[in-house]
Amino acid sequence: MPAVPNFRPSRNGLRFVNSWPDDGGDELTLHLYDPNTDPTQGDGVHLRLNVAHPEAPTPIQHNVDIDDTIRGFFRVDYSPKDPSALEPK
Repeated sequence: MPAVPNFRPSRNGLRFVNSWPDDGGDELTLHLYDPNTDPTQGDGVHLRLNVAHPEAPTPIQHNVDIDDTIRGFFRVDYSPKDPSALEPK
């Protein structure tokens, strides 16, 4: 397999969006759980973008504890599961 410049799969990661207040404006802020952020700073982690022109490229501002630019995000299907089923019997 040829080398891919700047390919670092360990820098990709899943963050959990735990809220997104909708004030009806053009600025969207997604509040995140980020496992790489110090827990004392964890409540302030966010992605922010302007959604006024969804057809155009839009920069994503963030304070996630990484040095890289966040270029996108996506929704995955999720439904809560009862973890008690994992307990040994």
